[in-house]
Amino acid sequence: MKLNRAIIRLGEGNVWTGLSWQERSLIGVAVFGCAGATYLLSSWLRWPVTPGYQVSLLAGPSAVMGLLVALLAILVSTVLSIVIVREVEFEAGFLCAAAGLGILSLRGGTVGNLLRSGGAGVYGWMILETLLLAGILWSAWVLLNEALRRGLLADELSSVASENSAPIGQKFVALLISVAVTIIVVTILAQTDAKKQVLWAVGIGSCVGALVGHQMTPVRPSLWFWTAPLVTGLIGYTWALASPGNAIIGVPANPMASAAPLDYASVGVVGAILGYWISRRWHANKGLEE
Repeated sequence: MKLNRAIIRLGEGNVWTGLSWQERSLIGVAVFGCAGATYLLSSWLRWPVTPGYQVSLLAGPSAVMGLLVALLAILVSTVLSIVIVREVEFEAGFLCAAAGLGILSLRGGTVGNLLRSGGAGVYGWMILETLLLAGILWSAWVLLNEALRRGLLADELSSVASENSAPIGQKFVALLISVAVTIIVVTILAQTDAKKQVLWAVGIGSCVGALVGHQMTPVRPSLWFWTAPLVTGLIGYTWALASPGNAIIGVPANPMASAAPLDYASVGVVGAILGYWISRRWHANKGLEE
């Protein structure tokens, strides 16, 4: 059987060492460029208004400006990263754009600070914000596929033949598995709203969730896996809205609500795509051995 060179490369090494040093350098440049573009946009448009106390785009002053910053940041970053990493991997530009979005989360601060200033009512805004961020990310995904249609990106190659013909029900199963695993890992790791711990919890949880989901149900595209952290956030905020706990003193209602929508839309998406890549690499290795 004739194997495509990209599939053979996909099976070599891990998700990082399988790339050449030039490709790793391009990804680094793209992430730095996206982060820089996001920082400049947020500074220029003056969002957040109160850095460190406004991690939500909607639950605070200048909500319209916050959404505009997020939309412009993700679209500009997607175009920029497509130009830089177009030959690396299909989702590489999308991953770099999501990583750049994390700058807004870092500037915004913690969920605890947000709760102390806004109370339990912010959970409702966080639900709406998560849906809006999902729409913004979807617009970037559409842009990515339009670039593919115009020949500006190489097509994603499947490491498992069944990925291409999987029915829609199987794809929803992959999503549900990814969400369930992400919830478990985030619940274990996010025991505080400290920014570093929350980012690690969301990143690791999303990565493991996508990896397990794709291993058990190998489907494509990665859309079915990078949406899992966003669904996890929605579940956490809905639960928190029903049972807010000690919101007034800045204690998140549950571990999933310790992370902001921007955390799930940035580090969560990055972790999920990495988990998807790792799983595809493992499937490729298994296919080559057979």
